[in-house]
Amino acid sequence: MWSAVTTCICCVGCDAGLGLLERARLARELHDGAVQSLMGGKMQVDVPAELLQEVVNALRNWIEFRHCFGKVLKLRELMRK
Repeated sequence: MWSAVTTCICCVGCDAGLGLLERARLARELHDGAVQSLMGGKMQVDVPAELLQEVVNALRNWIEFRHCFGKVLKLRELMRK
């Protein structure tokens, strides 16, 4: 493919070579710019999502603890009677 690109570049007025060059330039720009930004954004979203999951797990544990603690308090009250 590289030889096709270099051959077409040498031809004066050849649109095929310019199209290939433009596609290659656009691919480089996307790789260096937009794609890198999207991947960075994805990584920034993944971290808060993981932290949010930890918060949800902590809340579930807290609710379970409060439920069990309530049972303990009821048992203590029954034992005092």
